Amino acid sequence: MQVILACFQLIKAQRQNQVIDTRLIGRIFLQETKEFYRHEPANFLAHNAITEYLKKVVQRLDEEVHRIQSYLHLSTLKPLVKIVEEVLIRDQLEAIYTEAKALLINEKYSNLVLLFQLISRIPNATVDLENIVENHMLQMGNDAISRDLKLYVETIVNIHTKFVKLVQEDFNSEKAFVAIVDKLSQKFINNNAITETAGSTKKSAELLARYCDEVCDIEYTSKLQRMLQDIGVSKNLTDRYRRYYENNRIDNIVDLSVMILSTNSWPFSALGDFVLSLELETIFDSFTKFYNQQQNGRKLTWLYYHSNGDL
Repeated sequence: MQVILACFQLIKAQRQNQVIDTRLIGRIFLQETKEFYRHEPANFLAHNAITEYLKKVVQRLDEEVHRIQSYLHLSTLKPLVKIVEEVLIRDQLEAIYTEAKALLINEKYSNLVLLFQLISRIPNATVDLENIVENHMLQMGNDAISRDLKLYVETIVNIHTKFVKLVQEDFNSEKAFVAIVDKLSQKFINNNAITETAGSTKKSAELLARYCDEVCDIEYTSKLQRMLQDIGVSKNLTDRYRRYYENNRIDNIVDLSVMILSTNSWPFSALGDFVLSLELETIFDSFTKFYNQQQNGRKLTWLYYHSNGDL
C-alpha cells in the first residue's frame, strides 16, 4: 500500500511541476520488502523442516527476480536480492549450520547441495560450513578406524573415496572443500588411534607396507613402490624447476606443478590432440627444455586431459 501511495505522490508532484525523486518508490519498495520477509522465517520454521525452508528461500528469490523483471526497473534487482539474502539466509545461518550437521550425520547429501548453494550467497558464510564438514569427516574417520591390519588400510581408503565423491558431486569440486579432504586425509592417516597408541606418525606407512606384503603379490607391491617414488620425485623436480625459471628470469604466468609418472607404473595414455594457448605452450616448452637437461634420453608425453588449473 505504501508503494502505491508513493506512486500517487509522484504523480501529484509531477502535475504540480515539482521536482520528482524517482528513487523514492525504490526505497519504499525495499523497506517494505525487508519488513515483509522479516517475519517469514520464524512463521515458516514453526511448521516446517529447515530443508523445506531452504526450498522456500529459493522460491522467494525466483519470485522477486521475476517481480523486478515484470514491474520495476532492473536497477532495483541487486539491492532487492541482497535484502532477501540477508533476511532469509544470513539471519538464519545458525539454524542452517545446525541442519548441515544433521544432513552430514544422516548422509542426506542431496539436501546439502542446496544448503551449500544458498549460503554461498553470503560473504564468508561457507567458512563455518567448511569447519563443520572438516570436523564431521575427522570424527567419522576416527569412529571407523580398526586395529585389524586389513580393515585399517581399507577403512582409510574407503573414507577417502567417500568424501572425495562427496566433494566432487555435491560441492561441485569447490576448491576449499577439495583442500579440506586433502588436509584431513594427511591428518587422519598420520594421527589416529593406531598412530597415537604407537606414538609414531610413521605407523600408517608401516601398516600399509605390511598390508601390501600380505595381500598383494611382489609385482604389485613393487609397482606401488614405484608409483610412490614417482610422487616424491615429481615434487622435488617441480621445486627445482621453480628455482630454474627464477634463476633464468623466465616470465611464467602460471605456478606450474607437474607430476612425472613412469609409463610402466601408471594406467594412463595420451588421448587425441589438444591445442594449447600460446601462453601455456611457452610454459610447457620451458619445462620440457628443463626436463631434457635433467633427464637425458627420456621423453615426456603430456597428458593434458588429466590436468587442471585455477584462474
